[in-house]
Amino acid sequence: MAIAYVSTGAYASDASAVTLGTPAGSSNGNLFVAFVGVQDSNATAGVTTPSGWNLITSVVTSSGTYTRLYAFWTILSGGTTYVFNTTAGSGSLNGVDGIIRAYSGTKTTAVVNSFNSAAESGGTIIVPALTETFQSGEWYVTCCSDGNNGTPSPISPALSNSFHDNGSNNSYTAGDYIPVSSPGTETYTLGSGLAAAIGLTILPSSSASAPLPSTQIFFM
Repeated sequence: MAIAYVSTGAYASDASAVTLGTPAGSSNGNLFVAFVGVQDSNATAGVTTPSGWNLITSVVTSSGTYTRLYAFWTILSGGTTYVFNTTAGSGSLNGVDGIIRAYSGTKTTAVVNSFNSAAESGGTIIVPALTETFQSGEWYVTCCSDGNNGTPSPISPALSNSFHDNGSNNSYTAGDYIPVSSPGTETYTLGSGLAAAIGLTILPSSSASAPLPSTQIFFM
């Protein structure tokens, strides 16, 4: 079964615990990928997940008002809302926000093939190439958050199923594409700098079968 994009849920934010809703059109067995950012004064705050969610990775901006961007995944099984709580740091907490993207046709365990991330305070941000064993039918999913509510714009490669929202703490730009080999870098231009970005690949429910070796017949 091939992977298909379902939708992206509405952006949400809160001072200390953000509630993200189920994206429209989702059904049990769909993969949810959540991108959640917590913003504070010294990069010490964190995020705890609802039951059943799995951490993929996180990355934190390196200066200014710090944002730590997380990526999590789960398989939908009857839930409707998901609360991501913050963990206290030693600095001043600004808030937490995020989005959920939904996909059908993925594996339900070991769903992430590879991932990478980057943080930048300049005019562009480049997510490094992924190191992985490429699998036919996988999708590349990415999100960039701007801690000053700028508008990150993906410039290479171009993204499908794009989403953007300027939020209370961070703005989010997300999208995906279907690679034909292990994904290379993903580049965004930034509206204000102070951005973090994550790229990852998700796997289809069944890998494409390798073709059978041809049989050669020789006539004498």
